[in-house]
Amino acid sequence: MTIDSAAFEHLELIEMKSQYLETGEKDSLFDWLDQTVTYFGKRMMRRWLSAPLLNPKEINARYDAIEDLQEHPTLID
Repeated sequence: MTIDSAAFEHLELIEMKSQYLETGEKDSLFDWLDQTVTYFGKRMMRRWLSAPLLNPKEINARYDAIEDLQEHPTLID
């Protein structure tokens, strides 16, 4: 699934332009979710937010991967 540009902007997934211009702070969904430490991870997170999965098997595989990383944090290092 891809999100059109109007919906993308209104949902403020990556950047909240109005708030950023007023306060200088970013407070988008991406800002809340992003705990990546590499540029590659940041790009992947942006891609996931801009084109969410629809296939339940792929969604569950992603959940399983996240669960594995939470249960075995040494895999992250």
